[in-house]
Amino acid sequence: ILTKDRGVAVAVTFADCPPVLLFDRKKRIVGAIHCSYQTVLDDIIDKTLLVAMDGGVCLSDLLVIIGPGICGGCYEIGENVLHRYKGYGEFISRRDGRIFADLKGIIIRKFIDSNISRKNVFIYPKCTFCETGINGQPAYFSARRDKKRPPEVEAGLAAICMT
Repeated sequence: ILTKDRGVAVAVTFADCPPVLLFDRKKRIVGAIHCSYQTVLDDIIDKTLLVAMDGGVCLSDLLVIIGPGICGGCYEIGENVLHRYKGYGEFISRRDGRIFADLKGIIIRKFIDSNISRKNVFIYPKCTFCETGINGQPAYFSARRDKKRPPEVEAGLAAICMT
């Protein structure tokens, strides 16, 4: 979702998939992307950047904020989807016979591969699965940890608005 309309917020919900917010500081365009493994591996980032450039965004002016999402140490994937991660081997790890993927790492690489400067990519490092708050309770909703599926899953909201 992209907009240059002032006073209009764009937002995505998240429970484990990292939300990504975009801001072109010169053209004053904002955007939001829901980055599930499916959307990321199906090139949602490239597609969004093409639409953004069609709207006048210059990639060198774009700031990217990657919000909270499941970390590479917690994001377990199955052997049945491992083939989808072809070309991203450095973001796959194996531990105790299980396979894990660093989705935030893949997202960062996709932006860098699209000529977004690494200094313009900001990461909120918290994990929605394992992060606890000061009260010892989970700090974020996690569909995987809580074993919930829509419509029962709770979610966070990441939004950005041009004023």
